[in-house]
Amino acid sequence: MDKSIHEFEVNPLGESFKKIEKCPFCEGKVMKRGVRKKKMESVQIYFCKNCQKRFTSQITKNKTYPLRVIIEALTLYNRLYKFEEISKAIEEKYSIKLSPQIISRWLEEIFEKRFGGKCEDDSRTIIQF
Repeated sequence: MDKSIHEFEVNPLGESFKKIEKCPFCEGKVMKRGVRKKKMESVQIYFCKNCQKRFTSQITKNKTYPLRVIIEALTLYNRLYKFEEISKAIEEKYSIKLSPQIISRWLEEIFEKRFGGKCEDDSRTIIQF
């Protein structure tokens, strides 16, 4: 993606949003059109004046947990923490209970997107963002 299109901004509640300046469908001009409350965070909604579509940042699409929690968990994995240790650290820092299976699914998802296949062996793979 073009770096000039996407930047991050922080709202008054301290939550980060991916700032979008162009429509991903027609590259028309967009404007902010409210905020959607999710289970554990809020997501900025955008509206395209050209094609009349409403959308959110793709980075938070289909994610129940806040992006900062996901990134923190994957960072701890890269620092060679065990899944149980990661779960405990996230619970202490964010008061959000994560199961080791959730963290494992996030890793599989990133591995599939990054390398185009499933991680078949049990060796630890360092994921670069």
